[in-house]
Amino acid sequence: MNANTWQHEQQKWTDAFERRLPDRLAWAIRYVGEQHDPDKSLADHFDSLAMLLQAAHTRSALHPLALDLIEALHPWPTRWGHWSAWESELRFAAEVASWEARLGRLAEGIPAVAPPAKVWEGIEARLSASRKPVTEHAGIWQNLAFWRTFAIASAALAAASMAGLVHLAQAPSQSAPLLARLNAEGGQASFVAAVSEGGDRVTIVPAALLSGDQQKAFELWLIPPGDKPHSLGLIDPSRPVRINVPKSLLPQVNSNAELAVSLEPPGGSPTGQPTGPVIANGKLASL
Repeated sequence: MNANTWQHEQQKWTDAFERRLPDRLAWAIRYVGEQHDPDKSLADHFDSLAMLLQAAHTRSALHPLALDLIEALHPWPTRWGHWSAWESELRFAAEVASWEARLGRLAEGIPAVAPPAKVWEGIEARLSASRKPVTEHAGIWQNLAFWRTFAIASAALAAASMAGLVHLAQAPSQSAPLLARLNAEGGQASFVAAVSEGGDRVTIVPAALLSGDQQKAFELWLIPPGDKPHSLGLIDPSRPVRINVPKSLLPQVNSNAELAVSLEPPGGSPTGQPTGPVIANGKLASL
């Protein structure tokens, strides 16, 4: 086989791979989601799934599918010992989702333009012929599924790492979003919290496998510097929870404040202050 023939064959296989990649990603998402025992059925396929994700990194049109696959796989790769590889995937997911959020804000100021009817006809024809699932993605700060995915790699969520995740320009009229890693006494991350850019919502997700004590409630506290703790409400140790911040506390939600979680009687603290042990705490930091 001469050089020209080899180059032609190589290009042919490359083009075939490019055409099949969206379908392979979509199939992988469905396959992972259908497994009843991922720990046993997926561990041997991690290298192949990781290869698909790596191929999607350089193809922006495939980033939504890549985020779906990361979400479907998480947190199993960490349990299989692929800490470094999976931390890289979570960093990629954080960067992609952050770009989506910022570009979405820029698009808000652009007037809507109705496309010609033939454009919609073409889109509808392609969608009806496609076998790939269509997934709608919310912005990063409203997407609980993303934060569930992002939370578990505790080593990647240290304050320095969070500050280095994304170096993106901020819109002048927007304040920087805030993140906090709430550590237990031994330094292991127990929760990760994200504060919306307006400071009026806190999304908190467990960053470790926690078992809720049926006799205790998990209560989230905002602690401004030099002030007493203020309750933000009860949270669930097994799933993400979104909390609306009371208007009276909005001025206190900034990078000088801390978040903490305490164990309280059922229904929450009866005194308005923590009465049980503080099991995790961490300072808010700008992303």
